[in-house]
Amino acid sequence: MWIELVELTALLLALTLLISFTFRTLGKDSPIGRFVQGILFGSIAVVGMSVPVHFAPGVIFDPRSVIVTMSGFFGGPFAALPSILIAGGYRYSLGGAGALAGTLVVVFSTLIGLAGHYLRNRKIVNTSTLHLFLLGLISHFIAMFGMLALPEEIIWKVVLSLSVPFFIIYPPVTVFLGYLLADIERKYDLEEQLKKSTAQLRSLFNTTPNLIWMKDPNGKYLLCNRRFEQFVGLIEKEIKGKTDCDLFKNAQADVFRSHDLMAISSGKEVVIEEYANSIGSEEPTLFEVTKAPVYDSDKQLIGVLGVAHDITQRSANEAKLKQSATVFESTQEGVLITDENNRILDVNQSVLEITGYSREELIGENPSIFSSGKHDEGFYTDMWKSLSETGQWSGEVLNQRKDKSIYPQWLTISSVQDKAGVLANYVAVFSDITEKVQSQSKLEFLAHHDSLTALPNRLLFSYRLDQALSHAKRNNS
Repeated sequence: MWIELVELTALLLALTLLISFTFRTLGKDSPIGRFVQGILFGSIAVVGMSVPVHFAPGVIFDPRSVIVTMSGFFGGPFAALPSILIAGGYRYSLGGAGALAGTLVVVFSTLIGLAGHYLRNRKIVNTSTLHLFLLGLISHFIAMFGMLALPEEIIWKVVLSLSVPFFIIYPPVTVFLGYLLADIERKYDLEEQLKKSTAQLRSLFNTTPNLIWMKDPNGKYLLCNRRFEQFVGLIEKEIKGKTDCDLFKNAQADVFRSHDLMAISSGKEVVIEEYANSIGSEEPTLFEVTKAPVYDSDKQLIGVLGVAHDITQRSANEAKLKQSATVFESTQEGVLITDENNRILDVNQSVLEITGYSREELIGENPSIFSSGKHDEGFYTDMWKSLSETGQWSGEVLNQRKDKSIYPQWLTISSVQDKAGVLANYVAVFSDITEKVQSQSKLEFLAHHDSLTALPNRLLFSYRLDQALSHAKRNNS
């Protein structure tokens, strides 16, 4: 008996190995995979019937009912159908007085397994010890009704002889086989989740525009993404095992290694700027690089993870912005920028010096704060009309400073549109022309008056006479 029990155990373990192989080759939930699982369940049940266990004199049992129950419970209809056909068909082909009864045992056990599969999918039952034990008990209780197909003269003798294996042996065997199959399912699901997560991570890893890599503590590359491959002109397989000295110039390689060691010694991520030359390019690329040490669950250093973001263009743009800011602040003309609603966004130093206001007093205000009241409404109407039609207006304006003193300024206003052609800003550039206006007034006075006596001269007399004659002519006087 013990040898037969060992053979039975080996048979069940062989089933689990074959099921595991089926999962990996055909998938767990595909119809073809389920069907092949059913063939395996049915075939193992046939082998089990061929080598039954002699438990006691007159008590012989085989694992067919347990196996077909599990085929329905774990495989569902696609696995149950071939399992019934193979195991039930084989038992019926053996013939004898118990042919029909044995076949009904297979059918009833499989149906109970299918019922368990239905309840399992709805989270009513699971693969716990209790639920598997109850499944084995109920399955074989129902299977006993198949014995009613036996001839009357032997029915009770057979029922009594099968009571021990049906109600004492089969439920624990159901638990044993159920645990094995549930463990295979669990491992397969974990592997599939891991594959899916790995594929998603690799996809994200390769689609990012940043260069990503990982080196071991000695500086040898362990992995990299596609963007890094493109940068150095090699595929990952060729990069693995190499160091920076193999991929970059010695001076660059030394800098990279020193920054790796900085991250390792600090035990935390470091952010630095590094220059590197890509394959076929003489111009270096400027990167903002984040390097961080990576540890395993035992706090042992695995290596250094690096992520490099190309900031060459950003650096160039920042330099241009600095130049523009320098020009903006150093120009002698006042420069004022507003939004589309004419609220002041920024002013340069010259605006503050000319108007007497501080930056805090002007930001968010309307430029009408400078209005002197010397211009009528028509003046501003014409100015906004020109801005609307041509995008620009220039002219002389009388404005006032913070101390209420009025001064003349030459003002140019331009509208600025975004890429979509929508108004975004107004830019005003102005200069204080007080001295220029005073000089013009003085020149005009000297042109029409005697420099010594300050009396009107002949030129002014002629100008006034022409005006008087023209006035007289218009009025016929």
